Amino acid sequence: AARFQERGRQPMLLCRLHPAREVQQRMHTQLRQLGSTTEQNAALLQHCAAYDPQGAATRLEALLHAVRSDVLTRREAVALISEQPELLELDFGAVHEDEQLLLVHKPFQVRMSAPSRPAGADSPDEPSLHEWLVGTHPSVMTAAGTTRVCHNLDYATSGVVACAKSEGAAREVGRLFEARKARKLYAALVFGHPAWEERNISARIAVTARKFRQSVTKASSGKAARTTATVAARGRLVLPPHRGKEASLLWLTPHTGRRHQLRLHMAHIGHPIVGDVTYGADRRSYRMFLHAAALELPSAGLLGQGRAGADGGADGGADGGGSGCADDAWVRGVAPLAPRGWHNAFTPSEPLRSPAFWPGAVGELLGSGSGSQGALKEIRAADR
Repeated sequence: AARFQERGRQPMLLCRLHPAREVQQRMHTQLRQLGSTTEQNAALLQHCAAYDPQGAATRLEALLHAVRSDVLTRREAVALISEQPELLELDFGAVHEDEQLLLVHKPFQVRMSAPSRPAGADSPDEPSLHEWLVGTHPSVMTAAGTTRVCHNLDYATSGVVACAKSEGAAREVGRLFEARKARKLYAALVFGHPAWEERNISARIAVTARKFRQSVTKASSGKAARTTATVAARGRLVLPPHRGKEASLLWLTPHTGRRHQLRLHMAHIGHPIVGDVTYGADRRSYRMFLHAAALELPSAGLLGQGRAGADGGADGGADGGGSGCADDAWVRGVAPLAPRGWHNAFTPSEPLRSPAFWPGAVGELLGSGSGSQGALKEIRAADR
């Protein structure tokens, strides 16, 4: 599964709006092409029925392409669907919308935008956040046909992404990220049981645009990077490839935004993220368990985009601890861990704990709660 994920984040077909019967027939054909038996086919179709049919067909086409490219064998592909059917989920969605911003959920193993293909290339179209936005939220499109996506998430990472409905709002969000006034909380499932409850990691990162893989360095030329990791619970994995292995659910707060920062820092301290091929050598999980669970932006500058002098509207302290906004003057987006709070992958052996700066995190992200309002108010005080 991970070879398919890593070797290039192989192109995948984004199904258009076919009638349900046509999509079902497509999945029948795809499963036959994978070489599953009649009995396996019936069981696999039951797995597919638990998910959006268009999304499941898209994921199946990705597996077929991986098989044709010798990234997976047919047996491995069938086993992957049978043992980890959650791979079939493709859950784009909006988590917050107002007149200036759209906050959306990007699924795992989905690009921000699909690369152009050479003429005659033997590969299907690849689903991307850009294409989903074009088809569902034209308000974030520019006249040139691009989308105003304000920041990046790795291909393998799921979670909240901010998009802007105007050039002014896009500039303001970019400024907030550059000034480190955007508040972010990630959830990560890592191997092992940390001996600590909370830890600050400040290992420098040797950033290079020439290679996909980044590295931690002690050299002063490395970029400063800081992450706070808090243990939510220790327990064991229930994913078939790793069933019974020690693992922990962590809350991660990045205070800088280096490429692959969270993945590098977790591997550096001996607790690589489950499903991370590059830094954890996990080639058996159906996904990388890193999720951008919540994002908060001060809204003063955003609300003032239509007024003169709006560029200074979100001015705050040098430490990024606040912007002078009232607690309710923040744009917040929350994306609960899916499916089922990752209970399909992890069983805690101790009570789940929310981070001190967000007492309601367990309820909103792992339980039934899914609202975003008021979620991250305490983060600002914790960062001061």
